Amino acid sequence: MPEHSKRILLVESDLALRGTLRRFLEMSYQVEVAESGNDALLHMSHHPGIDLVLAEWHLEGMTGLDFVIAAKKHFPDTRFALMSRSRYDDHFHKLREHDIFQVIGRRTPFDFEEFSGHIATILDPRSRLGLAAQLKAGSEIFSTGIQTPADRAALVARLSSICRNYRPEETDVSRLQLACEELINNAVFHAFRGGDGTPKYRPGSEFHLEPGEILNAEVAHNDRYIGFAVRDNQGLLGPNGVMEKLERQITRQGLMDASGRGLYLAWTLSQRMIVTVEPGKLTEIVLLFSHDPPHPPRPLCINIVA
Repeated sequence: MPEHSKRILLVESDLALRGTLRRFLEMSYQVEVAESGNDALLHMSHHPGIDLVLAEWHLEGMTGLDFVIAAKKHFPDTRFALMSRSRYDDHFHKLREHDIFQVIGRRTPFDFEEFSGHIATILDPRSRLGLAAQLKAGSEIFSTGIQTPADRAALVARLSSICRNYRPEETDVSRLQLACEELINNAVFHAFRGGDGTPKYRPGSEFHLEPGEILNAEVAHNDRYIGFAVRDNQGLLGPNGVMEKLERQITRQGLMDASGRGLYLAWTLSQRMIVTVEPGKLTEIVLLFSHDPPHPPRPLCINIVA
């Protein structure tokens, strides 16, 4: 289906910003606008079939979060994304409770590349799998399979070498190494299950994936990002599980949890973390590390391939 057939409702109280975002979005989508949560609810009731609602968090009157919570009750099949210019950790429990899996970071100056990529991923997550879809054309991409600890070590070494070309500080290199190692370990030790349903491989132990157990990884870089992606062929990690793990780390309730730390570290140490799950088939997590220091708020991007 062509992009221009997709309908987006933009809910933004700031007249100037609403106009700027509308003009940008209209290059690819059909765009409708509302200036408040109440106006948006009325618009949706009179104009059904909207594919995505983009709502500014700091709307006048009803907040964007309260609007999305209310709208999801009446329009459960519609996709929603919040846009926020500030951290939202204190509201994460509400995002989880109401299955709100998308928050677009609204930084100054506005990042149109990240904005358009996030929207494209929400609308068609299958087409956005892999680093080639998340990074602009011309990015150098390396792909490999991971079956053993030696494969993991070789991939992390390659990532570290790339990182030193852009951000040579050892602190930056160590953070990238940690985030990527944690994601690989999460996939190895939690994605693959034995016959009794328990994890097949144990943290801290040697592993050698068996035939049929697939763990692929990609490394890429361009003039803006270093990218890392890991994908398993199990599809066991659901969006609610991701949200619960992140929330437990945000609230410090999960400091002693056996899992969840890796996801949280990956989310906080990268500029963008994109989680895509096709239940029973695949889980992919993409990390993008900016060459410039990241600035909050970090986006939230968790997707289900139907």
